[in-house]
Amino acid sequence: MGLYILKIFSEVIYTHNIKLSKNNFGETLKELNLKLSNMSCQMCIKTIKNLLSDLNGIINVDINLKDNTGIITYDENILNEKDILKNEAFELYPAKKV
Repeated sequence: MGLYILKIFSEVIYTHNIKLSKNNFGETLKELNLKLSNMSCQMCIKTIKNLLSDLNGIINVDINLKDNTGIITYDENILNEKDILKNEAFELYPAKKV
């Protein structure tokens, strides 16, 4: 499985400090880096991940409780930053783009 993942993410481009990856399926992956508020436990992280997983185009959600940061990887052909930030997760846990 690791070899397959390496093949999918074989082309990486860095533009304006935003990492873009193009995989073999034609998706353009983009990362949204956030500073989050109001998180206090693992249940907060689970809530954010569950709410974001409802959005078509979300590839991965990585939340760091200690630093109150998050990195959301998404397919920009399907979803944009505005749509992500409108999600209910960020009504509960306000976020600022960093």
